[in-house]
Order: sequence, then structure tokens, then C-alpha cells
Amino acid sequence: MVMRVEQPSTSEDGILELLVASLSAHKIYLWPVALYGLADEALHLLRPDIGPANFIAGVTVVFLALLPFLLPVLVMMRFYHIARYVQPESPIRALLHDIPRSLVRGVPIVIVVAVIGFIFTDIQGHILTLNPNTWDVTFANLDRILHFGYQPWEILQALLGYAPITFLINVNYNLWSFTMIALLVHFGFASQDTELRTRFF
Repeated sequence: MVMRVEQPSTSEDGILELLVASLSAHKIYLWPVALYGLADEALHLLRPDIGPANFIAGVTVVFLALLPFLLPVLVMMRFYHIARYVQPESPIRALLHDIPRSLVRGVPIVIVVAVIGFIFTDIQGHILTLNPNTWDVTFANLDRILHFGYQPWEILQALLGYAPITFLINVNYNLWSFTMIALLVHFGFASQDTELRTRFF
């Protein structure tokens, strides 16, 4: 069973009222992420050897780092929707009216992504302290045995270690990043909730 999030109305409500309604509508996503944040804080308290966690500052940095990527995609997608489907007399004026409301509707999802992003990078940065890589040498030796005396990267380097191929791989990676951001914007800032949107998050 998939629970659907009831998106707040997109009527002429004020931005503050819309923000409160949006946060309330997305509490199903916010509570689990809040628990993750508390668990991260508890980890730092229980393991002083990994140092203190500046949770608020870290989440703020991730949040602000996301905005330059999310905003252009949001503007393009909303402009296309307005020009193609709404077709007002002035698409630019309609876009300027729509963007603040679209931003407010998507803020809870961006908060969720920022918190998860910070916790992920925070834990990742302390993996060696929490669980030293005592098996790395063993796995590297197994790799060498499985690949007939070579490490996998040595075989791949012989096949892919050319500038045009590396360039194509890099282009593909960048396209994947753009697609990921576009999907986040599409579902995160959607004015209508669907079962697919809930499944995405």
C-alpha cells in the first residue's frame, strides 16, 4: 500500500500559509528524516573520536548547494508547463507569479534531500574510524585471482583508457546527473500529488 501525500492548494493563499500547508502535507517524509538526523547526532555523542557534528550548518550548506542546480531546471520546467498547457496572455508574468509558490511546495522535499545528503557524507567521512577497512587487502587479492593476475582497473584501462572514450563516459555521467535533478524537480515541485510521486520518494 502506498500512502499519498495531499499537496497543498495552489490558490491565492499567501506564501507563509502555503509553506505551512506544504510542511504539514509532507510530514510523512519529514519524520523519518528527522529520526535519521537524531541518530546521526547520537552517533557523534557516543563516538567522540569522530568529532562533533555541526548538523544545522551542514544541512544548510547542502541545501544552498542544491539550489543553483534545482532553480534553473525548475524555471525551465514550469515555463514549459505554463506556455504549453496554461497558455496565459503573458507567460513570463505567469511564471513570475508561479515560481515562488512552486518553490514553497517543493521546500520540504529539498529539506529531506539536504538532510539525507548531509548525513550520508557525514557518515561516509567517518567510515574508516567507525569500521576500518580490514578486508581491503583480502578483497584486492581475490580480485587479482579472479581476473587472472590483474586488478580489474588494469583491464578496464586497456579498453577504456583513451581520451574520446573517457569523454563519452563523462558526458553520460553528466547527463545522468541532469536527469536525476530533473526528476527531483519534476516530482518534488509537482502541484499535483500522484502515487508515482510517492513511490519516487
